[in-house]
Amino acid sequence: RLDLGGIGIVLDDEACVAVVDIDNCIDAAGVLHLVVADWVRRANTYTEISVSGRGLHLFFLLTSGADLLTNCPPKMVGGIKSEIYFRDRYILTTCDRLSGTPEDLAVVRPEAIAGRVDEPLTCAEQVLCEMYAGHKSKTSSVVGVEDARAAQRWTPSPELSDDDVLTKCRSARNATKFVALYDQGNLR
Repeated sequence: RLDLGGIGIVLDDEACVAVVDIDNCIDAAGVLHLVVADWVRRANTYTEISVSGRGLHLFFLLTSGADLLTNCPPKMVGGIKSEIYFRDRYILTTCDRLSGTPEDLAVVRPEAIAGRVDEPLTCAEQVLCEMYAGHKSKTSSVVGVEDARAAQRWTPSPELSDDDVLTKCRSARNATKFVALYDQGNLR
């Protein structure tokens, strides 16, 4: 372990912050692991590069204390070592925000992560649910959306209509390929 001191955050019920600590998800070329890149994109929360330069910390703001949730010690889930902390932990911060991530923390409801809500989850809650369910399962496989739905009563909450998605696709850089495939059925 690195023997480092510095500024950090103490996670407790007063802080109302959750941190996902993901190790070795950035390769030597600086490329982010695909599964982790998906988590980061969907969580849309403040994310920093860890002290090692090879890991990430995703920070979430809890709407209340985390008494419904338990810390998740290191576990390999889908080949990715991660930990999830809600309390009783000191996290050394780097303030080295991952490019493209927001400066603000995504807000999540602890009761949503614990599977105790019937309302649709936010994208950040969906990601944290998947990760939390993966840590709580007895296997080391990545918990998919279907598993998270069943385990956490997750309901998708689309942000764009189908027409909005099609409009975006038709105006993308590769719009000609999309139009050829979607509108004309041309696979070439």
